[in-house]
Amino acid sequence: MQHATPIRRLFCLLLVVSLLATLLVPALAAEDGRKAASETEPVLSEGLGMEEHAANELVRVAIELEAPSVFDAGYSLDAVAANADAVSYRDGLKAAQARVRGQIEEAIGAPLNVKHSMTLLLNVLSAEVRYGDIQRIRAVPGVKSVELETRYDAPEPVNAEEAEPNTSNTSTYMVGAAEAWAEGYTGAGSRIAIIDTGLDTTHQSFNADAFNYAIQQTGKTVSLFTQSDLNAIKSQLNGSGAAYVSAKIPFGYNYVDENTTINHMSDTQGEHGSHVAGIAAANRFIKNGSAYNDAASTVRAVGMAPDAQLFVMKVFGSGGGAYDSDYMVAIEDAIVLGCD
Repeated sequence: MQHATPIRRLFCLLLVVSLLATLLVPALAAEDGRKAASETEPVLSEGLGMEEHAANELVRVAIELEAPSVFDAGYSLDAVAANADAVSYRDGLKAAQARVRGQIEEAIGAPLNVKHSMTLLLNVLSAEVRYGDIQRIRAVPGVKSVELETRYDAPEPVNAEEAEPNTSNTSTYMVGAAEAWAEGYTGAGSRIAIIDTGLDTTHQSFNADAFNYAIQQTGKTVSLFTQSDLNAIKSQLNGSGAAYVSAKIPFGYNYVDENTTINHMSDTQGEHGSHVAGIAAANRFIKNGSAYNDAASTVRAVGMAPDAQLFVMKVFGSGGGAYDSDYMVAIEDAIVLGCD
């Protein structure tokens, strides 16, 4: 029997938490503070590290190092980006990773093709290596384990002609969102990370002007994540090249292709990300010229927390499906960004 690796144990735990979060959306929408909702539907396309490969075959591996991650070292993940000691410890892990990387390159006689570096939840280098080099890497001092990563395919796209969702007149009342909105709880100030196939940033349900109008209608002082906030924290992000798209979408990064192309119209990975983002936070107003119309009555689609901001983390792109580490670096960034 093969035991679950550290990256798989943590990843499975996070998937469970994500699934539980989808059941808590009504409750989360009914609080003033920044709340969260998430959904994930990974489809396994490769095995769990038990299959055999040719020695020269390139495979994606998670190289776990011996030093504890920031989380395992006992640092709180709450406002971790503002914790100088945690930031210093994380920088030290990155320096140690660079030293071990050099030793690995000496052991395999070639540059190590590192895809991601994780320090917050795990102390792991994700790299593409020859299968035959795995045992050499395991023998390098400072390396705790080397395991194959799993690759996931994006969910199959839904045929719009066959699907007839009624998110305004049915599900809204079914989950109690209307009652929460009536009490003034709309998700304003919430930060929701969408780790998926991306987002149609031009869709009317995510229009920045309509979002800003909704925030004004709350009559409250709402703390929004701004471009200045993003610039101040970029150096601590795995997606350090992320873009500020708008007030509604203050963060966007493609972790697979390592660029800021976060829409799903540029690849064949499907519209699942927009679907999930819409469920979570489609705006409650639709911009119509200089007017703003009620979304429930005009387009019959409103998110559970319509006044929340969306942090778009694309993990399916032109490079294909997501590996474990593509998810994990996005989750690390969601924590650093203070997503709920």
